[in-house]
Amino acid sequence: SSLWTMSARCNNKAFVEDSAQNVKSNMLTTKKMLCLFVAPLVGATSDFFGRARVLQVCAAVLVAAMVIYTGDAWAQGGYGEGPVILAGCLMGLALASKHIVIIAFVGSRFGDDSVGKARAF
Repeated sequence: SSLWTMSARCNNKAFVEDSAQNVKSNMLTTKKMLCLFVAPLVGATSDFFGRARVLQVCAAVLVAAMVIYTGDAWAQGGYGEGPVILAGCLMGLALASKHIVIIAFVGSRFGDDSVGKARAF
């Protein structure tokens, strides 16, 4: 394709596409498994420490993921697939936790009012 640069580091388009699909599938699988186990902990933590603190931690985790992504881009992937998978998992955990906290907030505000909850979502 005319868009493929055939750079010195990546001269095989099929290999690069295959590697990208492999990284994404590993990252998504790991992220979903982590979210499955972390979701109940986030709910209990937000009940104990408060939602604002949990959201602050989520923001800090997102910043950490961005730092890892930036470092990996700066190193031009020299550290392998690990940093990308780690950053993707951190980002997924932070965003899933944020959603859990927001859902808990809406649930506590509307109580048994299912119509109000439906409008909020």
